[in-house]
Amino acid sequence: HQAQGVELQYKIPKDPDNDYWKTQWRCWQYADAVLRGDSHGVAQARALARAHDLEESQSAKYWCPSHQYIDLVIRELEVHRIDDAADDLMHWLSISPTDDIGDNETNCWQAIHTVTAFFATPGGGQHALAPQIRSRCLAIAAACPWMPLDLRAEVAQLAG
Repeated sequence: HQAQGVELQYKIPKDPDNDYWKTQWRCWQYADAVLRGDSHGVAQARALARAHDLEESQSAKYWCPSHQYIDLVIRELEVHRIDDAADDLMHWLSISPTDDIGDNETNCWQAIHTVTAFFATPGGGQHALAPQIRSRCLAIAAACPWMPLDLRAEVAQLAG
């Protein structure tokens, strides 16, 4: 864990325009705060993710919410923070389009994979937000004009 933090601190200044490393850094900060038992740090890392997302949605030429949230939600699941994962997943799904996916199939596909991972995590299917997460994911999937067969199987499984 610590080595990844050092690596990211090295890579970000070397490639300051690469948003991937910055997203990874925010996810690392979240996991680090969880490992240290720092509830303020956890809240701060999640707030930074949302602030970055808002900034990107208003200024980026090409904005895809999955770029921010897929790694964060997966990290939250890895450290067994199901409530954080459900909240951030629901936020991600709520800001994802369901009417005009356009060229943003990546967001649709990554949302489906992440929702499937959420439901595969102990407690995911029983979480209070599970019905809303399932419903919103299915709405996003219905708006996606094309998806690979493995995703179709995941959607069928979610639809139950």
